[in-house]
Amino acid sequence: MAITEKKEEICNELVEIKEENGEKTREQTEKDNANKDDCKDQAKNILDDIKALAMLLNTSVDALKKEFYFTQITKIMAKMQKAVVRYDMTETELAKVFISASNYGLGGIIVSPAYLQNCVKQNKKNKTQIELCSIIDFPFGESSIKGKISDIKESFKMGATSVAVTMPTMMFNAESLKEFKKQIKTICRASKNRAGIVINASDVSEEKYAGALKILNKSKLCFITLAFGDATHEEVKTKLLALNKCGLSKRLFVIANVDRAESAVELYKHNVDSILTPYADEIGEDLLKRFSLI
Repeated sequence: MAITEKKEEICNELVEIKEENGEKTREQTEKDNANKDDCKDQAKNILDDIKALAMLLNTSVDALKKEFYFTQITKIMAKMQKAVVRYDMTETELAKVFISASNYGLGGIIVSPAYLQNCVKQNKKNKTQIELCSIIDFPFGESSIKGKISDIKESFKMGATSVAVTMPTMMFNAESLKEFKKQIKTICRASKNRAGIVINASDVSEEKYAGALKILNKSKLCFITLAFGDATHEEVKTKLLALNKCGLSKRLFVIANVDRAESAVELYKHNVDSILTPYADEIGEDLLKRFSLI
């Protein structure tokens, strides 16, 4: 008898649970339907607004839509720079870089000093004012400070807008911080405060970075560039999350093989002010094609 009663009790509990779940499902369905209706209403309101604005401007909705797409794409591309650090680039290839940089609204070109003079000519030839940053002593920063200063002065003489000086990671060791501070001051003076530095991010730990942070934050450097080499997108993100905790107050640039707009936008969310990538012009072309702008 006790077993029968227990079975009935369990059955009743199961029925109650099913009824409760059924009620929850109905409530959720009603909420989902209400959300869908809200979205439809919102989309209709936006469309009505676009039509009204198109009439006001005496243009078509499609033209207005394209203008909006182009404006937003320009915002993405303005925070990107084309990295030209190969040593086998032809003059024709370099000319195409400038046309692309102008067409896609790139924030600038970071270039080896070997190409700088040609880049200045391209700016004049195309009647553009694209920012030119000379990347000095890349990728290892092994030259002496005297050699770096010589390259800085020569870069500005040729027409660079700014310089990015590569520093060896051994300078981040505790015993080298005094010399590091001295060299940063020398670089700032020689560049008239138009310089940033480049650091090999893969060799810099959170602890080492934190040790040099006071020097970097108090300096007159314009930006800090973290060079990631062939690191994957996930590796770049992980490193940025760790280093961001240290509290850098300077503008943060990243040089990496970013080849998709989605990856670039994701990195912008991690306090990255500019992405320096060999694929910048390709990303711009892809976005314009994706939204039927070319």
